[in-house]
Amino acid sequence: MSHIKMNRRRGFATATATSLGLVLLAGCSGGGDPNPYEARFDQAMAETDNEFVRGVLSDGNITASEVQEAGQRALDCMSAAGVPAVFSFHTDEYGQVGLTSAGDLASSQMAAEADCEFEWSNTVVALYNDTIQNPNNDDLDGLVASCLVRKGLAPEGFTGPDYKRLSETNAMYMEPSTTEPQDDGEVGDVIALPDNPNAVELLLPGGQPLNEGEALRCQRAPLQ
Repeated sequence: MSHIKMNRRRGFATATATSLGLVLLAGCSGGGDPNPYEARFDQAMAETDNEFVRGVLSDGNITASEVQEAGQRALDCMSAAGVPAVFSFHTDEYGQVGLTSAGDLASSQMAAEADCEFEWSNTVVALYNDTIQNPNNDDLDGLVASCLVRKGLAPEGFTGPDYKRLSETNAMYMEPSTTEPQDDGEVGDVIALPDNPNAVELLLPGGQPLNEGEALRCQRAPLQ
């Protein structure tokens, strides 16, 4: 069964795939605007001794071709470590890059796959996704909340902290052992899905599912 593993934290990417050919982040030279991700790039540089990764990060920009090369180096590393050729890097409709698997691995192969991602692609892909999702490095919770309000999925006054609490609840309920569905339909409630009693859905104010349709788009593309 296929799955996609995204290299990012809780936030999701917003740019469409058509923007992938563009340089995503302006540098700090020549009197231009400050790079809002400068501290992230500096931290990433300090945390790796991989010369390829350091070269990608050194100018404060990550391009589509650099992400593709980072992904290919990770895949080559996996192949050399004996990991079956079941992986590929995938760009979704929002421009977010993730690793797609078409098969299962033995535990030793999973460790090798994780090591190769860590060495070659994790940092590059994560920063790339973040910069196309949130180019000004604004408060992501606030951007998502504003999108939900703008699309009529949450009431006026719904804020970033409101969304953060909801998304943290959502993350908790991704673990089946924590599932205790409710059925009163209030904001933040987790309801059992009728076609799958073992699955749950978290509700927004007004009863709209958090992880479907336009609400999901707001989480993945809050600036659209």
